[in-house]
Amino acid sequence: LADAAADVLAQAVAVDSARGRTATADLDWRRVRRSTLAALVSDDIPFLLWARLLHEASHRYVLAARRVLSPPLARALTHPASLAATKALLSQIVYESATAVAYLGLQAYMRGGGAAEAWAEVRAKFWRVWVDGLAFFSATYLVVFALPHYSMQVVVDNIASLVFNMYLSHVSHRKRGPPVPHSNSFCPR
Repeated sequence: LADAAADVLAQAVAVDSARGRTATADLDWRRVRRSTLAALVSDDIPFLLWARLLHEASHRYVLAARRVLSPPLARALTHPASLAATKALLSQIVYESATAVAYLGLQAYMRGGGAAEAWAEVRAKFWRVWVDGLAFFSATYLVVFALPHYSMQVVVDNIASLVFNMYLSHVSHRKRGPPVPHSNSFCPR
């Protein structure tokens, strides 16, 4: 439901201000279905699995650290804030990269493009989406992963994702320019 709402809101915000208000009949409902499916497949279900994986791995890590490391070092490395920061960092690097590629590729493919079109879409839009996701989810993930159980993390992530999914829907339906040129810096221009 949140994914559908995100695309409806993205379409409503994108309406030309000269036209005034948007009626629900003016919305592209096929786009809403496409965006909802892309978000469900690329983010919602995978995040449930990702959060569970991190939750279970962190419990094993804590037990191992307490057995192997000195007590002060084990306390520092297994502190809930340290665990949340580590999970947030891993999520930004691994999870967000994969979901950005999946979402952009799925959107292009479901609009009728083939694999080549999906890859071109990813190449043109990935870095901007990933950098913007880095800015948005850095603080969000610290809050999400500070929650004690992964089921609560999924709920909070989905609420926060409503805003980011509006942005993703907007970007994925925007006309594509040339691919972002690679540079020697960490964040391409």
